[in-house]
Amino acid sequence: MPKLAEAAKEQRRQHLIDAAWRGVTRGAYRILSVDDVCAEAGLSKGAFYTYFDQKQDLLLALLDEDAAGLSELVADAANQPCGIDQIHRFVAAAVDRGSEGLRAEPQG
Repeated sequence: MPKLAEAAKEQRRQHLIDAAWRGVTRGAYRILSVDDVCAEAGLSKGAFYTYFDQKQDLLLALLDEDAAGLSELVADAANQPCGIDQIHRFVAAAVDRGSEGLRAEPQG
């Protein structure tokens, strides 16, 4: 069986993470199963376990991605002129981010 290129592996892993985000927006993480994620991603359980040893590792990937998104919001706010407008823009961006279910649909 041919091996996947590194970029393809990362894309497949991200596809599983994106599928988990979509599943989480429909319900709680604790009721989301590996089977649910695999069905949403259109991948096998074997593919899931290639990238994650257990469901908890998927949770850690979701938390890492969410923290990175929050870091981007903070960095963007830090680059804005200081004052009440800076706070308003940050809060609006945080609210928009939350209303998107924490994670926008994958791009590209």
